[in-house]
Amino acid sequence: MGEGGNDAGLDIDQYGSGDYDPETQTFEFYDIPAEVLAKLTGPVGMTFLPWHRIWAHLDEIEADLHSEFGVDLSSGILRQRTARWLRVHVEQLLTIDSRLRRALQPPPPPQPQAVVEGVAQYV
Repeated sequence: MGEGGNDAGLDIDQYGSGDYDPETQTFEFYDIPAEVLAKLTGPVGMTFLPWHRIWAHLDEIEADLHSEFGVDLSSGILRQRTARWLRVHVEQLLTIDSRLRRALQPPPPPQPQAVVEGVAQYV
């Protein structure tokens, strides 16, 4: 897997704009061309997801951080952790069977297995 969490080995920093945060090693925002974005993949073959799509599932993130890592966000723990710490834990949630992963990558619809007397059977 290449740098930046993608298996295409692409350096997305060249598309970064705005302020650069050395602590999180990220730019304020990215303007990645569609043809480059199509080459990027995330954990376990998931399509590259912009962070705004991930953060749209805050309830799932909160529940998963508690169930998977024992992290209670209502305790104020995030004031004691870096943005990198949160990013790493959220990215880890995308590599396991988590609420967040299921919300972002719902299972495909069932495919007909067989036709019995004109009725499709689904698994």
